[in-house]
Amino acid sequence: FPVTIEPQKYIVTCVNGGSLYSSNSSGNGFSYWLSQNQVGQKWVQNPGTGLPATGNYYGCGINLTGQYQAVNINGGNVYLSSSYGAFWNQPNISYTGAAYQVGYSYSGQYILIPATPVMLSTSYGKYWTSTIGNLSISASNAAAVSANGSFMALGASQFIYTSSNYGSYWKTIGVGVGTSDIRTISISATGQYMVFGDYDSFNSNLYSSSNYGNNFTFKTITAANGWGSAVSATGQYMIVTFNTSGAAFLSTSYGLYWNSLSTALGIGTLGTVNASMSLNGQIMVISSSFYASGPGGVFISYDYGVTWSKNPAGLTNQAYFGASLSGNGNYLLLAIGIVTGKQIGRA
Repeated sequence: FPVTIEPQKYIVTCVNGGSLYSSNSSGNGFSYWLSQNQVGQKWVQNPGTGLPATGNYYGCGINLTGQYQAVNINGGNVYLSSSYGAFWNQPNISYTGAAYQVGYSYSGQYILIPATPVMLSTSYGKYWTSTIGNLSISASNAAAVSANGSFMALGASQFIYTSSNYGSYWKTIGVGVGTSDIRTISISATGQYMVFGDYDSFNSNLYSSSNYGNNFTFKTITAANGWGSAVSATGQYMIVTFNTSGAAFLSTSYGLYWNSLSTALGIGTLGTVNASMSLNGQIMVISSSFYASGPGGVFISYDYGVTWSKNPAGLTNQAYFGASLSGNGNYLLLAIGIVTGKQIGRA
């Protein structure tokens, strides 16, 4: 899936609160910036309509082209856009939980929301069901969908659940994470390559699979609480972030070898929240919820993770919970959420 990043393209960002926010003025709000030249280099404000004026924005998701977008607000309220973020609507569905990730097929037809219960749409968000084949779990924290929607993966407690037939039948896979939780999972275009970091308060593990989750290899690292992940279309490029220790790791070898990104990012103590990348892995994004000294920021690489820039084009330090980059690299959806007393959290 080769991708050419052209100079006149667009990135979209969103933040939460009660009034409009832009990179040129302070304040809160849910709004967009439209990048009019090389990805993320210049921004102008371009608010969408149909979203609530206030609320905490958690998980978000986006399809290949950026036409279809989703954001979870206040836990249990998903808003969808089929117009590149210009207009939004709320489907008549009921669930609870932050929906840390929203899984999209490339076309936008298949949408998987990990929550209580798990919700699936096979109709671009028009119709939804919580009765998904033989899936027996009542709740999930992480979700991923393959390019055509045939392969799906969920993370819940100590297990991975996978389906290779559009959600009709699910297989339970124990990956040996002990008492840890799984709050993030990402897959390649076909689902063959899979990666996640377990949510452990001490030393966590990086888990990767090259055979659709049937077997996993792991690497123990000095980091805690796996919180975000991303995989390129072929599976060659992978990122896993850890919240408590502010660690981020990159693999350019299909998960065989891993390198810390802490030096490349030039960051100290922070909470890395979420990660995303374009299909070919050229553009990578890591959102940070906080630094030791205050709110976090956004880190973007345009060269496969070799060099990184912080808060491009005047984006300010905020508690960036979620980051979802469209596969073609044209749209980036960012969500900010505020926890009382301290700007921390995750999407």
